[in-house]
Amino acid sequence: MDYRKALEQGFRNAPFVAHLGIELEAIGPGWCEAGLALQPWQLQQTGVAHAGVVATLADHCAGAAATRGSRRASSSSRPSTRSTCCGARAANACTAVPRC
Repeated sequence: MDYRKALEQGFRNAPFVAHLGIELEAIGPGWCEAGLALQPWQLQQTGVAHAGVVATLADHCAGAAATRGSRRASSSSRPSTRSTCCGARAANACTAVPRC
């Protein structure tokens, strides 16, 4: 099974994710990297990325990482998400990298 093609289709076919412009950037066993180019309408009144945009990016990317699965999963493994969106402003990129 070509996981990358299936997950790319999942990003394109999710209407809200596609509307936000979130795209799959990289995928591996138990991890996924997705991002978007922030637009002015995705910002809070203070000019930083809206938490709903950040949460959607992290949520959809984490789901893709979990779908891909980890070859190294153990009872001590804990999912994590690293996001570079805090304080991001328009014309900046926003990225999430969940690991399961």
